[in-house]
Amino acid sequence: MPGSAVRIRRPNPGKQRLVLLTLLGLCLLNLPVYFLLVRPVILADQIVTARAQEVDWQLRQRRTVRDKLQRIETRMRESQSRFQEFKQRNLFSRESGNSELLRELETACRNAGLVKTRGVFQYDRDTRFGTRKLSVVLPIEGSYGNIRRLLNALENHSKFIIVDSLNLEDTREGSGSIRMDLQLSTLIGAGHE
Repeated sequence: MPGSAVRIRRPNPGKQRLVLLTLLGLCLLNLPVYFLLVRPVILADQIVTARAQEVDWQLRQRRTVRDKLQRIETRMRESQSRFQEFKQRNLFSRESGNSELLRELETACRNAGLVKTRGVFQYDRDTRFGTRKLSVVLPIEGSYGNIRRLLNALENHSKFIIVDSLNLEDTREGSGSIRMDLQLSTLIGAGHE
């Protein structure tokens, strides 16, 4: 059909308005659906994710603390074991500490060529780590060389003996003899465990 004009039909404005209002209504219907159905699910998921991350962080923190506490506990056990070995090897025992220390001091003085008079023993009242401190004032008399030999013997002794001080009491001029109070201390162990 040549020469015939094509007529474009114009949509009905009423139908067009109805379609437009229907589309607008459907778009507006998405808002309550989003706020009532979708948004709570998204928020709940965010809350659950945040809580899961927080719980995971707390668990990692607790594992870290637990591991550190286990390392501390292991070190404490090792320290206690080493201290028990030290007490057994290097401390005088509670049962025979006084007599054992007295014998050791008499032997050391005799070997150093010193004259020893009766010493004074005094226990500390406090007990620390299963040990008590025992202080001894030991009056000795001899030459400077004898005293050095005694101090060297005490320093190299297998038992734990500390020389706290040396108090010069008297010198006899010309004789080369020195009288002094040697103040010692040691720890008495609580017995072998």
